[in-house]
Amino acid sequence: MFAEDTDPKDGYCEKIVRDFSTGSNKKFCEKPARKNVGYYYRASFPNVQDNAMWCFKFNQRFSKGGLVLLDGKKVKSFEGTNKGKSGSLDFCQKITKGNHLIEVFGASKIDISTKWTFAVASGKWMSFTCKNLNTYMTMPKRTTKANSVLLFGDITVDQASKNVWHKVPIKGTFKKPVVIMGTPSMNGKEPMTIRVKEVTRTSFKWQMQEWTYQDKKHVTETISYMVVESGAWKLPDGTWFEAGKTAASAKWTNVNFSHKFKKAPVVFSQITTQQKANPYTTRQHYVTNRRFRVMI
Repeated sequence: MFAEDTDPKDGYCEKIVRDFSTGSNKKFCEKPARKNVGYYYRASFPNVQDNAMWCFKFNQRFSKGGLVLLDGKKVKSFEGTNKGKSGSLDFCQKITKGNHLIEVFGASKIDISTKWTFAVASGKWMSFTCKNLNTYMTMPKRTTKANSVLLFGDITVDQASKNVWHKVPIKGTFKKPVVIMGTPSMNGKEPMTIRVKEVTRTSFKWQMQEWTYQDKKHVTETISYMVVESGAWKLPDGTWFEAGKTAASAKWTNVNFSHKFKKAPVVFSQITTQQKANPYTTRQHYVTNRRFRVMI
């Protein structure tokens, strides 16, 4: 789940969180705005188990207007009056099997608290946390001898020096794990990339690498990670995804998919070795339903 807050005077901040049951601009940002605050919240729901009625209470009164989207379509909105009055974005809607996304936009004269709750199929109201949401999700079915297919999480840490590597344990039983790191938060302004090395069945190491003209130290950031078992996998809603490894260099390398996708998929790439100490990142292009190209 993701939250960002903006203010024309005090600037911008964003943060990846696992709990929307309590929070505010003051809690999310190191230098929070006190008034005229803009909010954007995003929460994904992968692999909803059953077709059911979901109800959401945001308990967040935006005095200058608000909007809520479900899978990119407007569900509810209201215009602010700037007179202290505010509307509600609470709603109930049937959610079918598959992947879903809720986005909430709002603006307020003052900083307001976040206390989201949700209920499914007229059940009890629960705090809006990853732990509670996961009780309504399913994981992809296995199609190889590996016992684990997908693992994901968030890490919050700083980079004290270029010699520090952070070790992350891999829970579950993976045969040939592939590690992908997400986009980091933006607490520090210095440009950097994420580097991974020493991927095994039980752990991997990573660090934040600033470019060579920087001091190689970086403030605390939050980064999401995903571990996927090598191979092609099918989700309960029929969506396919695939993970694998290839050797790459400063020249374009062709990578073929083992599964024939119906259309060009979204491709993520990650360097997972440390042959040279300088920071590098990957680029890819010519993505089709059969293959793509990647280079360092």
